[in-house]
Amino acid sequence: MEIIVIFYALLILGPLLLSVILGIFSLVKPDHNSFDLFKYFLGTMSIILYPCYFLTESPKYNYCCADTAPFAFEHTTGLYALIILCISSYIISYSKLLVKFSSFPPIIEVLINSFLLIGFILNVVISFQLSEIYSLIAIGLGLIFLFELVENHRYFILNKKESGSQYRGVNQVLWQFLCLPIFTKVPIFLLFLLPVVIIFTTILVLFGQEPDALIRVFTDTYYHGFSQLNHECDDVICQDGDCYVCTVAATGNTAIVRYERMGIRNGRPIKCSRQLLVASAFEKLWSDKLPRTHRLFRSGYDAFGSWLQNNPSITRNTIISTLGYLFLKPFEWLFLLVLYTFYQKPENIIASRYLSVDQASVIEKTQGTRSCINPIEQIKINLK
Repeated sequence: MEIIVIFYALLILGPLLLSVILGIFSLVKPDHNSFDLFKYFLGTMSIILYPCYFLTESPKYNYCCADTAPFAFEHTTGLYALIILCISSYIISYSKLLVKFSSFPPIIEVLINSFLLIGFILNVVISFQLSEIYSLIAIGLGLIFLFELVENHRYFILNKKESGSQYRGVNQVLWQFLCLPIFTKVPIFLLFLLPVVIIFTTILVLFGQEPDALIRVFTDTYYHGFSQLNHECDDVICQDGDCYVCTVAATGNTAIVRYERMGIRNGRPIKCSRQLLVASAFEKLWSDKLPRTHRLFRSGYDAFGSWLQNNPSITRNTIISTLGYLFLKPFEWLFLLVLYTFYQKPENIIASRYLSVDQASVIEKTQGTRSCINPIEQIKINLK
């Protein structure tokens, strides 16, 4: 089993690992460029396919009780645009090296280098936001951008013209800046990124994004590296596949919605209305008799339930809860009809829902028919 896991890990991470190894080799042996085309092919494939797969497969919205989105969906426009610009800069940079094109005008060269540096920084930030294998992938992608930044600098120094006298004004200043040693250039680049980010943010605002969208895309999330909304889940009770709608309905107006007793779910007390107990018993019957269709139902219902749990303005509204209770009444009667059809002692099944193991065992041991003593009263008698 361990060999199979290692094999699949190498298969998935192989292109990224090989690209990083070739990048390190290029730094150590800059004169050996036999693998340049293969290296850039692997690099391009890595910086495109890994992010596309992750952004496609990862959750899009924040749920307290399920896998949460690593990036706030409403703020991802700027993040996606930044990723596209970084990938484009990488492709343009190595294309220049492959076709032996001397250099672009200084302003273009500076922008390409800026987005290569942003690509490195962005992946480092993302590595802190994610966890486990995804964090390592982000670091690997960041190294690819960093290696290309160094390669671009070396190529510019080797092919620069003896003098930048053909440039004037800002281009002349930028040309002199590009001629600086790499260790001097990078810290200055970090300062140069500020106006680039300001211009980029201004464009995003024109397209309807908030000014701090590039920050909130990381912070407006749950349970990730830079998440700042974890407190919103403090009062959320995760139900692990129970009756979400009926649970909300059980908190309706007490003059209409009568709850029979308190129950236990996930170690926490909940109000149990007759409707909630009937729905839970019906679902147990459904899962026992038709497990495949029940799993299909749960997959969709859990997604709706997670959304419902994360909207306290709905779940804590007494009027909405009461209306939900009244809406579900016909379904409650239908569930009762099915339960009485399939079970000899349906009331025992209904009464055993949301009890501790000891209490539920008392229900299971009770004797009688449908007309027997109320199982809830039997519990009180037997547990005294």
